[in-house]
Amino acid sequence: MAVFKATSDLFFARRNVVQEFGGRPIDLAFIDGSHLFEFVLRDFINVERNAAPTSTILLHDCYPRDEATARRERTTAFSTGDAWKVILCLKKYRPDLKIHTLACPPSGVTVIRGLDPTSRTLESKLEALYQEFIDLPYAVLGENKPAALNLVPGDWDTARALLA
Repeated sequence: MAVFKATSDLFFARRNVVQEFGGRPIDLAFIDGSHLFEFVLRDFINVERNAAPTSTILLHDCYPRDEATARRERTTAFSTGDAWKVILCLKKYRPDLKIHTLACPPSGVTVIRGLDPTSRTLESKLEALYQEFIDLPYAVLGENKPAALNLVPGDWDTARALLA
């Protein structure tokens, strides 16, 4: 095992990821960082580029409790930031992905499968995606937040089935 003291942006910019993993693609990645849309999106893009179609990406904090905990600026003791916006972005621009958010406390874990390491759809629109999603209000989730964020039961049977 290796530990790298760097931001994820610097790690992916300066390291040969395939070489770091002994010539193998990333099989499983857990993204849980600054809780800001743009950082989570860039991490997703960088991991997917170095993954395989059968790999899995897990996103943490994508099911906020309420508007106060879903803000970009932390105003509460518990906060998810606006990482949840990545799900809306992926659903719109990468409908080929299989996205499910497990309803596990306190703020869900999103399981993403069906990756395409050759896709540059998100990367090619990155600045436009920032413009579209960063200022998106919590209200866009509407009355059906579970459907908007692809919520599924947070039990072990569901998790196992999604990871199979």
